[in-house]
Amino acid sequence: MAAEPFTYRARKWAVQQISPVWHRPDQLERLEETEWDVLVVLDACRYDVLREVAEWPVDAVQSPGSNTSEWLSSVKAAGTMHDAYVSTANVQYSKVDVGSEVRACWETHWDDYLNTVLPEPVLEATDERVSDGETPAVAHVLPPHAPYVGVCGEEWLPLFPDVEEWHGEQAANPGSRSQRLFSSGEIDPEKAWQAYRTSVRSTWAVTREYVGRWVSDGQTVVVTADHGELFGRYREFGLYVHPTRCYVPALVTVPFAVFKPRREVQNGAGSVEEKLRALGYAE
Repeated sequence: MAAEPFTYRARKWAVQQISPVWHRPDQLERLEETEWDVLVVLDACRYDVLREVAEWPVDAVQSPGSNTSEWLSSVKAAGTMHDAYVSTANVQYSKVDVGSEVRACWETHWDDYLNTVLPEPVLEATDERVSDGETPAVAHVLPPHAPYVGVCGEEWLPLFPDVEEWHGEQAANPGSRSQRLFSSGEIDPEKAWQAYRTSVRSTWAVTREYVGRWVSDGQTVVVTADHGELFGRYREFGLYVHPTRCYVPALVTVPFAVFKPRREVQNGAGSVEEKLRALGYAE
């Protein structure tokens, strides 16, 4: 396999040396402060794109890692998932013991045509546990991670069916492979950007159905990401995908949305003044 162009590798090395200076992760602290029952991790999901497509208020937090392996190492050290049941499509969980019971959905639901695991099997596995009252639970969904896939009608389809390297067997190092494809010009970054946005939109459309179900059942749900995705733009230092130890703001700024169930309240309780205050008409 051809290597990344020298200029690209040099630029990435420079960012790896400099970016730790400004890296200030706070995501795991926010999770620690939130009494969540279900955690949904959208792999490689950028904050700005989810904010655009979600039609829901989404906060921004800083991830401790620029790729999944880094992120999992921090999760392990913080004990974020130590007592949770984890359903995941990301094979990186086979390399890092996060201290949880892990259901490896990549072993049972890998799609050879799409070269990924779709969101539904992961979310459904989590839903089974939540329905049985077994929380906390984590669903680590693989899309919108490359190779980008999206929904057309009722069918998930590859958004880059002409890229031969994204088909067939699981790659040993898909991150490096994708960076080579982008940096050598084999993938058009603008076409990839549109495909990625479609993948985020499609993944969110599926995810929100489960989030609504869990919230209706009285669960507090957090939706976040392990890291984002880069497309070689100016403020992204010309980097692509999610290289290790590159704490570029667009890569480590990830979404954080909290969905809380309704509290039981007495119907009609509260004075007129309290109701006006709730509507913003009184101090």
